[in-house]
Amino acid sequence: MSSRKAVSRVVSAVIISVIVTGIVVGFGAYYGAISAIKPITKTVTSTITKTVAITKTTTSTASPTLTTTTTPTTTAVFSLKKRVITTSIKDSIITYTEWRYYSKPSLTTQTIKALREKVTNEIMGTYSGINITNLSISVYPNNTIKIVFAVSGKVWLSGNGKYADFLWLLTPLGLDFIESHFNETNHGLYWVGTLNNVSTEINVLLPKQATVYKAWGGAVGHCHGHVWWPTKP
Repeated sequence: MSSRKAVSRVVSAVIISVIVTGIVVGFGAYYGAISAIKPITKTVTSTITKTVAITKTTTSTASPTLTTTTTPTTTAVFSLKKRVITTSIKDSIITYTEWRYYSKPSLTTQTIKALREKVTNEIMGTYSGINITNLSISVYPNNTIKIVFAVSGKVWLSGNGKYADFLWLLTPLGLDFIESHFNETNHGLYWVGTLNNVSTEINVLLPKQATVYKAWGGAVGHCHGHVWWPTKP
């Protein structure tokens, strides 16, 4: 009987020991699991914090949108109302003189500079293949300008007379001594009309002769773009 009680006590002690050991082991496992979770939580928290920081940095460094305003510039539009072109000959040089009359705008220091540049470019472009020298452009009151230049290489001796080429003048204007019906006199050829809606006068002054410069004339005459006359009366 005593031996049975002793065995029973030993068995109970073993069982209690096993239970306690299980509890300790279980608690240790639970504590280990809890400890393992904490770093994960920290990592997640750290990652979220870094993401927020990146978002803030991106927002703070965004370049602002700049809006530029271009101020429109005005260009003077010159309205030409009349041209008077005159050519004269001395020796072998033809002098070109033109008066231009503008209705607007009123010429100021700024518009005068622009007009001079415009006319210079026009003359040099129109007569690019011609030997032009001594070009001058003068500005006068009432919106008027004067253009003067010399042309060489267009007058030469031919037999007992002289021969002058005016195609350089007529072709850009779309004119012809014969087809455009220039008025014939003994001291030149003249034309009055409208070119590109501009009133235009052309005076081709020539050495005065005893007879008229007639189309296809003998000693004194002209063709579509040339003129001839004797060197001696």
